[in-house]
Amino acid sequence: MNKGLDLMNEIRERQLTRGIRYAAVLGILPLIFSVSRAYYAGWHSVMSLQIVFYCLIMVTAIFSRSLPFIVKASIIVAITYILGLSSLISWGLLAFGVTTLFLFCILSTMLFGTRAGIISASISTLTIAVVGFANVNGKRP
Repeated sequence: MNKGLDLMNEIRERQLTRGIRYAAVLGILPLIFSVSRAYYAGWHSVMSLQIVFYCLIMVTAIFSRSLPFIVKASIIVAITYILGLSSLISWGLLAFGVTTLFLFCILSTMLFGTRAGIISASISTLTIAVVGFANVNGKRP
């Protein structure tokens, strides 16, 4: 039984490490788009978050060998939730916020287990409901 748990934790660690590396490489394109859009169309607060989070992913990718699994996984899950929330607040329900919150649920379940997945689904649902309620009533959170 213990060997199965160790194997599962090793698989999760490898998936997370590879995912962070891929995000660091593929994140260059959204970073370039955010900076160019900010230059031509004006700055937006979510773009600054995207740039800061990309830098955080780069630091996590560089120091991935020295960081424990729980820290790396928490960084990725927190980034996903904050990006989803900020997108909902600034652009409303039609932007990528709902999709990002769904990704938050998937990542939480994959990295931390079923209980964390259920909690993240509750948090995402509550977040969408609060932001949607605020938008319907003309209040910006």
